[in-house]
Amino acid sequence: MQPIMELDSDGRVAEDIACRRCGYNLRTQPAHGVCPDCGQAVRDALQGYYLRYAPLQWLRRLSLGLVLIYGTAIIGFLLGLASSLLSDLQAGGAVQVSVTTGTNVVSMLIYAIGVWLFTTPEPGVSPRPRSIVVARVALLLSGVLALIGAACGFVVAMSLIDDTAILSSLFTGMIVTGWIAVVAGLVCSLAILYRIRHVMERVPRPGLARFAGFGIWLLAIVASLSFAVLVVRLVPLLTALGPAISAQTSTGIATVGGTVVSTSTQPAAPVATAPAVPVPGPTTAPAGGLARPARVPTFGLALAAIFGCGIVILGLAGLILLIRAQRAIAAVIHEQQARGAPTGS
Repeated sequence: MQPIMELDSDGRVAEDIACRRCGYNLRTQPAHGVCPDCGQAVRDALQGYYLRYAPLQWLRRLSLGLVLIYGTAIIGFLLGLASSLLSDLQAGGAVQVSVTTGTNVVSMLIYAIGVWLFTTPEPGVSPRPRSIVVARVALLLSGVLALIGAACGFVVAMSLIDDTAILSSLFTGMIVTGWIAVVAGLVCSLAILYRIRHVMERVPRPGLARFAGFGIWLLAIVASLSFAVLVVRLVPLLTALGPAISAQTSTGIATVGGTVVSTSTQPAAPVATAPAVPVPGPTTAPAGGLARPARVPTFGLALAAIFGCGIVILGLAGLILLIRAQRAIAAVIHEQQARGAPTGS
């Protein structure tokens, strides 16, 4: 995009033009420099900071990217509904796993395409905003780690390897890669929110920009809490996994990720099993002599319920933000088409 303001022979601003952020007069400033007062790029004022001056084809990519991103939320809802129906109908495990896995793969692919389109750099603008770089790197990292974790999980679940030590390592790798993939996904989501805020400032839609800024802080808090919960739950699991596998290996049978694996090369002898005896649940015996059921930790349940409600509210707020941001960009596209603006590259 060519500058819409005049420059002198040295490539400096030859007219009075205010900085888009602080209002500083940018006359005599280099066209590729920054505002000496606040650091905002001079090109934002020269090339038209608002989206009505941006290339039409680039705006269409942003709009389509947002449609695909919030489309994955709808697919996720349909996935949960399908899994629930299959469980209620007592459908075969293979059918349920196939439906869930297939829908997850399609959903991840659509989300990745949407993020890539929405983070398309604006033609003629350099350097690229940091949010674009962070979002794309985090997207690629989470995708690769998710594939590695899925491969490890498949090998463990199907017992394709008889070596218990290798299965233990694969199970650990599945947990660790899945954990890092979740963190990378959260970083990608934060970068997308930063990008939405910047784009909404250029529409301009200050209300949506503030909404996105609030979402950044809220998602950062939720991500920090989720990270803490993962650390608290995973560290003891990974610490106890090795000794548990070693102890079970001496008996010839090991359990890895819920899969029973035989580690002995000799045929297993029949094992006599005793009739199952019902075991009463946890009870507490008061001084009177009659046992009563143990009290449920209501504080923990309440905390989990509050955290779950927060996740649901955050998801709904994010969906609303994505839809409203897409509609704002679509309005700019319609405005450009109405005045016959060139398509651009």
